Amino acid sequence: MKRWRDPVFTERRTYRRRRMTDAATLLPFFGAGLFLLPMVWGGPDLRTSTVILFLFPVWAGLCVLSVIVSRDLESGEEDGTQEMAERPPDEEADER
Repeated sequence: MKRWRDPVFTERRTYRRRRMTDAATLLPFFGAGLFLLPMVWGGPDLRTSTVILFLFPVWAGLCVLSVIVSRDLESGEEDGTQEMAERPPDEEADER
């Protein structure tokens, strides 16, 4: 008979927190790419007003995304993962 192994996947909460941390790390690079996009458009007929009408919604969208990501990361601190990391090793031995 085969023995069952521990699950390969992590908890949903842990997985989601890691993905949100990744999103928070990549958000500035994504924003920089979007801000540099008008330089790729280039050309003699590109107007400043067109670039401004592109950059303002991008800036506002990045602000909204950063608020969403930061709130989700902030609420994830309450799940007890911080407490486990800060627990001294001698308390773990007493519980066994």
